[in-house]
Amino acid sequence: MKVIILGDIHGRTLWKKVIEKENYDKIIFIGDYMDSFDVPGVDQLSNFKEIIKFKKDNMEKVVLLFGNHDYHYLPGIKEHYSGYQPYLSFDIGQLIEDNKHLFCACYIHNNFLISHAGITDTWYKEVNKSFEEKYWEVYEDLDKKINIWFKFYPQFFGFAPNSLDPYGNDVRQSPFWVRPQALSKNKNKFKDYIQIVGHTQQRGVNQKYKGIILVDTLCEPQPEYLIIENDIIKIGKI
Repeated sequence: MKVIILGDIHGRTLWKKVIEKENYDKIIFIGDYMDSFDVPGVDQLSNFKEIIKFKKDNMEKVVLLFGNHDYHYLPGIKEHYSGYQPYLSFDIGQLIEDNKHLFCACYIHNNFLISHAGITDTWYKEVNKSFEEKYWEVYEDLDKKINIWFKFYPQFFGFAPNSLDPYGNDVRQSPFWVRPQALSKNKNKFKDYIQIVGHTQQRGVNQKYKGIILVDTLCEPQPEYLIIENDIIKIGKI
C-alpha cells in the first residue's frame, strides 16, 4: 500500500502536481489550507474548494486533516491567529461548516499517527477526563475517539489558555498547536506510534526528534512530501 502525506497547503496548488505524478492508494492532507502571505485570499479559497471537491470525488482515497489555520474560521471560534482573513471569514467558515463531515483531527495508518501538530499525553489525559462517563468512551480506537471529540467539542482543539509559550511549544497544546520540541518530551502514551506532523515549517522532510516525522515542507524552493510504501518511508520531491 502506498500512502502520500502532504504538508501544510496555505493556498498552494502543488498538491495537483503530486497527484498527477504519483500512483497512490491514499493521500493525506495535513491541514492548514488557508492563510498565506504570498497567495491572494480569493485564490486560497478557490484552491480550498478544489481540495474539498477532490475529497468528494475520492472519498476512500483522500483524508483531510484539520489545522490551526482552518480552525479559527470555524463558526463560534473566537480566537484568531496570524494570517487570519476577516474579509473572507464568512465564506471560509461557511465552506468548512458545510463540509465539516469531510475533515478529521487525526488518522492512523499502521503504526503511524498522523495529525496537524501532534498529540501529547498531557492534552489527551486532560480532555479524556471530561468524557469518562460519556457514551463515546466505547470508542477504544485512539483516532476514532479523538475525531469524535473534534466533532462534538472543537473548543478543546484551540490554543491552550495560559500557555507557557506564545508559539505553542507547550505540552498542554492541542493536536492543532503543539510544537515538535514539546511533543517529543510528552508522548509516552503514544510511544508505539511514529507521529507524522506538519505545523512547523521545515526545509525538508526530517526526523529531528525521535519518533516524529516533520512534513511541513511544501514551501519553495525545494518542496517535498512524505511517501509510506509498505511501511517504508520515502521522500518525494516536486
